[in-house]
Amino acid sequence: KVDRVVIMGGTGEHGPGNVSPTAEFNFWVDPEAVRVVLRSGMPVELVGWDISTTSAVVTEQRRDELRALQSELADFSMDIQATLQAYAFEETRLDGPDFPDPIAVAHAIDPAPATSEFLGVDIAIGPDPMRGTLIVDHYGFAQMKPNATIVTHYPEDTFFAMLHDLLG
Repeated sequence: KVDRVVIMGGTGEHGPGNVSPTAEFNFWVDPEAVRVVLRSGMPVELVGWDISTTSAVVTEQRRDELRALQSELADFSMDIQATLQAYAFEETRLDGPDFPDPIAVAHAIDPAPATSEFLGVDIAIGPDPMRGTLIVDHYGFAQMKPNATIVTHYPEDTFFAMLHDLLG
């Protein structure tokens, strides 16, 4: 039996997408697979790209704090962000690169600090501009049976403290 399926994908609460106006890359590239998982009955927890952009942005200050750890892992994690940093500044207008996969892992390790909602979700399929868009029935308009826990917030300080511990 599967206890939890934690997925980094979609944009559950705060939008927008990172590959289209509404879709996050992981869900956009294979929405059919996402639909299978969402309809599987497994206990799915979604940590969307939007959580990364609100709680896992490596600002200049955060980068300096990580580099101050003077560890090979911390340096490596910052060095590989150069291309993403340019993308962040030019395309997404974030204050630095974001860490979507690491914040999903942080939630998988310690879900207690997260704020979340159990809601009905589905995904847009097809070649149209909505492809890969996570559909979240926040208010029950579509009368979708709740089938996934949507992480709506993960504390930034908690995430970066965990990252410091792991990279230090």
